[in-house]
Amino acid sequence: MDRPLFADTDWSPARQSGVVADLAADDYRWTFSAGLTNGGLSGGETTDNGSTFAARASFVPYMASKNQLIQIGAGYLTRGGGDGFDDDQRVVSHIDNTKPLELVVAPSADDGSDAFTIDAMAIFGSFHAMAEVLRLH
Repeated sequence: MDRPLFADTDWSPARQSGVVADLAADDYRWTFSAGLTNGGLSGGETTDNGSTFAARASFVPYMASKNQLIQIGAGYLTRGGGDGFDDDQRVVSHIDNTKPLELVVAPSADDGSDAFTIDAMAIFGSFHAMAEVLRLH
């Protein structure tokens, strides 16, 4: 499964500098993480000034074993405006080099963005399924 649009871009929190807090149960039946970031690092300084706040939580309502479980998760991301960015995404997989989505936003047109995601995963022996709904605006 490909990662969502906001997780695979240069303005993703995973590609920026900042602080992240993480909490989880000992058996990982629930997790929570949140972070505040401010652009990527280049030469010891951030490359832009747009801050991003992101949070994600997940829980396991059913778990008979590591091969029989259901996990549900949700995430939220908001980023400030004024920096501009560009993004191009592979929709199907990273093996396919086609990038049908190309987005360029100039700093003067960047008024920030919000993203919400809900996902679910089920594993029952050799059967497994994943689904995700993402809204970015």
